[in-house]
Parts: sequence; structure tokens; C-alpha cells
Amino acid sequence: MLRSVVFLVHVLSIVAPRFQPRQDAAVLMSRMGESLDLDPLTVVAYVEGESQWQVSAINEASGTRGLGQIQPQNFQACQTEGKECDAVRQALVDWNFNLTTLFHYFANNRAFCKEKEHTALAIYWLQVVKGYDAVRRTRCGHFHGMALRIPKGVKHLMARRHQLEKL
Repeated sequence: MLRSVVFLVHVLSIVAPRFQPRQDAAVLMSRMGESLDLDPLTVVAYVEGESQWQVSAINEASGTRGLGQIQPQNFQACQTEGKECDAVRQALVDWNFNLTTLFHYFANNRAFCKEKEHTALAIYWLQVVKGYDAVRRTRCGHFHGMALRIPKGVKHLMARRHQLEKL
């Protein structure tokens, strides 16, 4: 989905006033959104909820890192400990790498849900991204083909995205 760089810089100046590379991040998100057909505002709202736009955020309990709080274990290099995994951990606190990875992660989960449950609605694939599927033992917000109630965390994220559209 196409969002102008000017609009994204404006949104970032409100939700992430201390995040310095706003212009560069807005350019990246606009391009990624267009190329992957994803709304950058979904990413903005997600990152706001996960790390409050703190580039070096690390959750000591879960090990998630960076803007999108991405698990290093999602990478092949971190299936075992070593220098390669250390490099991934370091890369995840780089805003550019983290946002790029997050866009691809979103796109991959959307494609998975479209294939498995025949829906590409964000309210379903965001459940995979936020970890609800693992906790609820469902697949893309569905259980045996039936859609389940949308978790509050996903509702909140979608509501925030809609608020950002009005800025």
C-alpha cells in the first residue's frame, strides 16, 4: 500500500519524536509498503506497541530485539549459538534491518494465512505475528476452519492503525 514519505515522516514525528532517522525510515517504509502491498501504518502501530520506537530495545525475558521485537531464533543462524547468531542479534538492533525484516515477516505471515485459511485479513495474520496462534493453538485465528474471536491485542493494534490514518 502506498503511503507518502511526507505523511509517514509526520506520523513518526508524533509517535516517535526521539527516533532520529525518521526521514530514512519513512522512505524505507513507503517503498516496502508499496513493494509488498502492506500498509506501513500497520508497521508503525506494531512497532509503537512493541518497543515504543526504541531502536536498541531488548526484552531480557524473551530475547526479542529491536524496533519490532523480533526473535533471533527466527533466523537459521540462531538455531545454534555462535558468531553467526551474535551477528544476527546485533543486526536486529539496527533500525533498517529490523524494519525490513518486519515487513517481510508480515508479508510471509499474510501469505501463509492466505494459503492455509484462505484469508489475508490483517486481523488474522497479525495473530501469528503477535504469537497468539502459538498460545491458543490455532492457525491464523482459526480453529478447524472456524474463525475465533479476535484477541484484544490485535484489536488494539488495528484501532491504533486507524487512529494514525487520521493524523
